[in-house]
Amino acid sequence: MKKMVLGTAAILVPALMFIWYRWKKQQNTQQDRMDEKQVVRKRKSKIVKTTEIDKDDVRFVIGQKGCVVKDIESRCGVKVTFPDDPEAKEQIVSVKGTCSDDIDEAIEMIKEACQLKPQILLENIEIRAEFCGKIIGKGGDNLRGIRERSGTRILITREPVNGNDELRLCSIEGTREEIDIAKQLIDGEIISEIEIRQRRKNKAAVKECMHQEL
Repeated sequence: MKKMVLGTAAILVPALMFIWYRWKKQQNTQQDRMDEKQVVRKRKSKIVKTTEIDKDDVRFVIGQKGCVVKDIESRCGVKVTFPDDPEAKEQIVSVKGTCSDDIDEAIEMIKEACQLKPQILLENIEIRAEFCGKIIGKGGDNLRGIRERSGTRILITREPVNGNDELRLCSIEGTREEIDIAKQLIDGEIISEIEIRQRRKNKAAVKECMHQEL
């Protein structure tokens, strides 16, 4: 009888230990999977922090064609946005990412961009009144495009310059580089208008010659 009990125990004990081992391994596997899911959730969870800057400094944080803000986003692995709030005195800058330290670094870079901003100049140039319409464009499209491409603020007055009705004053505000770009774009619009007028004159001259020959 004792031999039977011992024999049965010799069979059952290893079997029970094997079952327990499989159960324990399954529990550990499930726990590992749960831990992995939690890690993934933490990685995917977004952190948002904000800072405030002067509204005039926004263009320096963005940079020419977005070069500055793109560099900040790339180096810190964050997303930088500028929520629109017309009533706010300061511009809110929102920085979104997955790591708090990276977001803090991005905010510091934004503040540095504001502190290292170049000197803002104001330059006035005189433009012939006959070209103002071309520079401004339909609905202000051309002037808006010049402002956006150069990053400047441009104002063309309606009043004559020193009583000269043929001239208008154009004020350009920006960095030295931005002002130079704006002036080149303005010159481009003027040259385009001159060329259009010249082509029209040439066509008119050709038609007149044809009529005279007839």
